[in-house]
Amino acid sequence: MNNSNDAYWRRRPRTVLLIVGLFLTLIICETGVRLLSKVDADGNVTFLSRRLKPFQPPVERLRALLEKSPGHDPHLGWAPRPSSESEDGMYRYDTNGIRVDTEEKVYSMVPPAGVRRIALFGDSFTHGDGVAFESSWGKGLEDILREQEPVEVLNFGFGGYGTDQAFLRWKLAGKALSPNVVVLGFQPENIGRNLNLIRILYFWKTGVPFSKPRFVIHGDRLRLVNSPTIPPDQLPGVLEDLVNWDLRQYEHFFDESDYTPRIWSASRFLSVTFELLSRLSRDRKAEERNHYRASSPGGELILRIVAAFAAHVESTGAEFWMIHLPRRDDLRDLQTEGRRLSYDGILHQMKSKYNVIDPVEALLTEAQESSVDSLFISPTDGHYSELGNQVVAQVASGSLSSK
Repeated sequence: MNNSNDAYWRRRPRTVLLIVGLFLTLIICETGVRLLSKVDADGNVTFLSRRLKPFQPPVERLRALLEKSPGHDPHLGWAPRPSSESEDGMYRYDTNGIRVDTEEKVYSMVPPAGVRRIALFGDSFTHGDGVAFESSWGKGLEDILREQEPVEVLNFGFGGYGTDQAFLRWKLAGKALSPNVVVLGFQPENIGRNLNLIRILYFWKTGVPFSKPRFVIHGDRLRLVNSPTIPPDQLPGVLEDLVNWDLRQYEHFFDESDYTPRIWSASRFLSVTFELLSRLSRDRKAEERNHYRASSPGGELILRIVAAFAAHVESTGAEFWMIHLPRRDDLRDLQTEGRRLSYDGILHQMKSKYNVIDPVEALLTEAQESSVDSLFISPTDGHYSELGNQVVAQVASGSLSSK
């Protein structure tokens, strides 16, 4: 018995040291994470640029953005201001909000006699974010086609747009200018944007502090919700009480559980640990493929919107075209994963029903000669570089030439 007690007392210091060491390690880890993390005005914690759960509604961030973000549009969510110029002078718009090289440029309501008018609709990839007007693929398309025929290309693209906003912009502004050809830019991220109502809930780093309209499938037709959009001065109040928001069911990117504290939430180290374990246990490629399936909520919705867009355009006598605008990671997937895109099914359906311009082969060929990165502005800016825009323009001209 005495020997047993002696052994116990000999082991006890080791146990105490182990507990103390573990406790000190946790304190050091907690301190390190806290030193490397940041807390914003809303109480959201970011560690190495990643937000930690539980999220806090970004009310104060939204208010700060609203103070310096003009451009709210009750029918589109946001839109370029007519006859305006961006602060850096890179983007200019005419009286119809069309991107132009000079604010003095004015398009007539109908194409000049003998001139073929092509109108582009889509998001920042169509708009040509990050490059001067002269280097955008829309302007490049116009320059190439003008060597063959009288033509003008009107760029209605705008940053952050979903397919729904592109369709609405056609109906509200594009149709009135009587284009002969309408081209819809398809960038796969639009599939998610079409399911979103409040931009900051979809992309928390956004500089766009507005809500947007979106279509929902109602029986065999599309129904528009959040139209007109929430007035900007009312948005902070909506974010403060998202649980009771009357349109909550239509906001795909609000999950109440993401905002609910857990037992470990008080510790940033444990929050980082659980976030890391969660990410390691997930198959992100499989999740992306499921998100982009043609039968998924986003897949079914974009196909319905495109069908409505095409029918509306063709009812005016104009031609409807689409152009596939792949992202950097999409091109890398094709290089490394046997030429398969996560949204292949949706793209296949689009190609089976509509005229689709696809510059993928040309972009991959150019990437072999230089690199995929050379087709994009920078490692942190995923829009096409001047080179990427040139490739897209060249391919698009081959399809859209009437000669």
